[in-house]
Amino acid sequence: MIRRAWKPETHKLEDAFFPVELCDLKFVYPAEMDLFGKVVRTEDVLAKGHKAVVDINKCHVFATVTDKYKLVTNEDAYKWTEPVVGTVFNHSRLKDFSCFNVRMTETRSSCCIDLVRKLEGGNVVSFQPFDDDDPWTAFIRIINSYNKTSCLKYQLGFCRWICQNGMIFESKSVDFVFTHTKGVVSEVRIGQQLAAAARERIGEIRSLEDQFIAKLRNLKKHSVPQNVMLALACKVFNLRLTRDDAESMSAAERKKAVAFVQKIKSDAHDYYQQFGANAYAAMNVLTDFASYPKGLGGVNTVPVLQAKAGAWIDEFVEASDKPGFNMTNYLGADAIEAATWYDSLTAA
Repeated sequence: MIRRAWKPETHKLEDAFFPVELCDLKFVYPAEMDLFGKVVRTEDVLAKGHKAVVDINKCHVFATVTDKYKLVTNEDAYKWTEPVVGTVFNHSRLKDFSCFNVRMTETRSSCCIDLVRKLEGGNVVSFQPFDDDDPWTAFIRIINSYNKTSCLKYQLGFCRWICQNGMIFESKSVDFVFTHTKGVVSEVRIGQQLAAAARERIGEIRSLEDQFIAKLRNLKKHSVPQNVMLALACKVFNLRLTRDDAESMSAAERKKAVAFVQKIKSDAHDYYQQFGANAYAAMNVLTDFASYPKGLGGVNTVPVLQAKAGAWIDEFVEASDKPGFNMTNYLGADAIEAATWYDSLTAA
């Protein structure tokens, strides 16, 4: 069984709360040139109507924005979670939550913060889809960026607690978005908007846990052989590899590809041994890789892979319930070919 110990003190919110400010943007203007066209005097000119989003500690410019842009720091985003958790988690307070994970890009331009609710005494609020010791929990994810790659967003996810994988986002779950506009100027106003958005979707949110449990139980009823797991991962994560691609790989690319294959095979061995040859075991392999993607991407890759793994649940059950379902046809030629060439790299 794959278990990962979670220690709250190892996930520090403070790491994401570094100082970021909007600073004046200037450019150097050639104010005077000599007879030969050589610049002999320059002036610093203020770029009116624009600002720079700056990491103050590292003097790093994340992006240039208009002066109508409202900066939302990671700390602001965290504090503004209060009305969201209060509505979604039955009048809970932000102080009732612990930091489950903090992920940032190397430049600190993008950040994901996952928060889970804890009961008094430190026990995590969880639910068990099955009678065995396999608890899951719901959590809130905060997504924020300083380089305009993502607007501020709050999402509801589900996590298999023992191994801390399986973070799944539903298209019909909670997805509160804040755009950086000048019209939203106060923290009170922002809180009102977020709370209103949560109330609008509260009926759907309340039923998500029951729906999610039903989906997990349904997965155990569907067969997925362990030997197709690599091809299934290629299909779900849209990974394509041909013979030409495999032969032209650099040493670094080959190393990443081998890490991907080894991760899928190792997880498949563990999860199939625990749950049997069914779609629930396959889902755990997929979501484990999505949460800890060896050989693929960085911090920004994780939410994308997790969303693909989550979408696969409904898609697979619907496909496998149809008369005449065939696993080979379901996987498709591209995924099977990709798995074949990925597998060949481990033997090279």
